[in-house]
Amino acid sequence: MGYRLLAVLLFGVDSQIKSAVEKKVKAGSVKKIWRDRLLIRKHHNKGVMLNAFEKYQKLTAAVSAGLTVLVILLGEETFAGKGRNTAGKLGFACLIGGALSNTFDRIRRGYVVDYMSFNVKRKKIKNLVFNISDFFIIAGVLITALSGEEKTREIKPV
Repeated sequence: MGYRLLAVLLFGVDSQIKSAVEKKVKAGSVKKIWRDRLLIRKHHNKGVMLNAFEKYQKLTAAVSAGLTVLVILLGEETFAGKGRNTAGKLGFACLIGGALSNTFDRIRRGYVVDYMSFNVKRKKIKNLVFNISDFFIIAGVLITALSGEEKTREIKPV
C-alpha cells in the first residue's frame, strides 16, 4: 500500500512544481540555482522525449495514457504485488508517479511542462530541458530492472 502513496506523492510534487513554473517563470527567462549547476526555465514539450511527434499531440496523449494504464495493470502484480521486494515496489512507484504526472500534463494542457537543465559546457546537454517526473521514470525503470528476485534452483546430486 505504501508504494501507491509514494506514487501519488511523486505525482503531486511534480504537478505542483509544474503549476508554479507555469505561473511564475517567464518564457525565455533562465534562473541559475544550486551553485549555478541547474537552470530553471519553462519549456512546453508538445511531443514525447525531445519534442518527437510534436505534431501529433492528441495521439501522443492517447498513447501515453494507454501505456500508463497498461504499466499500472501489468506492473501491479509483477513488481508490486504481495510478497514482492521493497526495491521492486519503490521502482514501480517512481515509474508510475512520473508517468502519471507527464500523462496528466499531456491530457490537461496538451503538452508537458519541462523546467530544468544542467548548466554544463556542452551545449547539446545544456539545451535539454526536463522535469522531475522524467527522473522518476528513469529511476523507476532502473530500480525495477535491478530489483529482480532471483530464483534459485536446487541441484540434486546424481
